[in-house]
Amino acid sequence: VATYNDLRNLTSQYQLVYVLGRETAFDGGQGFFQYDAAASSVEDDDGVYIARASTDTYKRLLTDYIDPVWYGAVYGSAVDNSSYLTLAATTAVSEKKFVAITGNLYISTNYTTVVNARYKIYGSIYGASVDFRFKKSSKLDYCSKSGLDSSLNFIFEQYVCEELLSSWFSGGLVQIQSVTAYNYRLVIDQNHTLSASINIPSNFEVDFIGGTKIIVPAQYVVIIVTGK
Repeated sequence: VATYNDLRNLTSQYQLVYVLGRETAFDGGQGFFQYDAAASSVEDDDGVYIARASTDTYKRLLTDYIDPVWYGAVYGSAVDNSSYLTLAATTAVSEKKFVAITGNLYISTNYTTVVNARYKIYGSIYGASVDFRFKKSSKLDYCSKSGLDSSLNFIFEQYVCEELLSSWFSGGLVQIQSVTAYNYRLVIDQNHTLSASINIPSNFEVDFIGGTKIIVPAQYVVIIVTGK
């Protein structure tokens, strides 16, 4: 069938249905949905569970992740996707999966990660100068290079990940000055070029991976480490 609504409106029950997209073909919502008799009491969540005629429930065939685009997120579009990210994370917790951000996800309202949710950022998170808070009870398992864009204010509560890598931040060490983090090891895992003094926030233990360096093209740059 073409869309989620077409699945909802089927006049007959099928064991397995391929849906071409959420609203249009190959818009990111495509996938196989299987009739699940055990899920008859589960509400239609508009992403993983789709109810047909209020009697039959179809569940998306899952691997190990939940993608916010299944719930309506649009990668690369300057429309707030925070509600879709929350829906995906909530389902990820209940299904014991992780949230996979596979594109560039725009956030324009202050956001806090879902309790016990695990996140992997293969694309990036960017937005409109708002706070993005990783709660202590959530985990960041992976982040791509420049996956945390300088357009957001990132806050890391304790135990979200083992360490923060400088390559995660699109603005490099300059962006890290505005990051709020609690007792983290900051690993300089790529070269950084500085032309002005920077102040590493408190509660950071700074370490270098072998071979990386800070390149200073100006006469001198003062790097002030106020952490450990």
